[in-house]
Amino acid sequence: MIIGAANVVASFTASFWGGLTSRFSPKLLFQRGMILNGILILLMGFTTSLHILLLLRIMQGLLGGVSTIGLILISSLSHGERLHKDISLFQNSITAGQLIGPPVGAYIASLFGYRAPFMFAFLIVSIFLFFCHHYVKDIPLQKKEIQSQAPFKKGLFFGWALCFMATIHVTFLPSIFPAVLSGFQLSGDRALQTAGFIIMTYTASAIVGNHLLSHFSSTLGLNRTIKLACLSSACFQIALILSRGLLSFTLLRMLQVGFIAGLTLTILWGFMASVKEFH
Repeated sequence: MIIGAANVVASFTASFWGGLTSRFSPKLLFQRGMILNGILILLMGFTTSLHILLLLRIMQGLLGGVSTIGLILISSLSHGERLHKDISLFQNSITAGQLIGPPVGAYIASLFGYRAPFMFAFLIVSIFLFFCHHYVKDIPLQKKEIQSQAPFKKGLFFGWALCFMATIHVTFLPSIFPAVLSGFQLSGDRALQTAGFIIMTYTASAIVGNHLLSHFSSTLGLNRTIKLACLSSACFQIALILSRGLLSFTLLRMLQVGFIAGLTLTILWGFMASVKEFH
């Protein structure tokens, strides 16, 4: 519950954060949301109660939709060929952060103690905010569309459901890695190091998958690419059960994440294309 709470809550609050950009400065909202996220992360390192930790994660989920504002900023500040590259970089960075964060935090905790990774994460957020303040331009308030004119409501719902499913597929494994690796006779520090290596390998395949699927969607078509990503990811997910060694497990996981991570970016491009056509 603690691991999943933030992602679940964030999936429902993203549209709320996007709507706020019609009333408040997008850049200011983004900065305030990120600094509050950093404070919550810092507080997690100093709590001794699992119930408070769960509450902090829920609060972090309420602020998780701030990434939607980041997407709005990129969409407004990027033009032409840069738009595709910048949004791909943005999505790849989110995916890489979700996957690399757990093993990096675990390594820091094993070296310097439990509180160290939370303090390190707060420092990273602070550095990020410095660059954001000085180098990211603000944009005008976003025009709020009339609700009755919102296009493709059914498509948006299924797109949201697919993105939600994809996020679960990408992030579920680190939470059960101790149980998984015990099946390969690994435990303790060796299991921690192996888990970090596996996560880093499929982080690379996730980035490659984002790039390839977004490229193929322009030739295969959006619907075919989404179907290919979903079916392939499902097949590789089932194939994990059949793996008999750590190498085969890692390779299957890399292929599975490569397809499912690329699905999110493909759907995002579909949303942007439909909104552009609507306007």
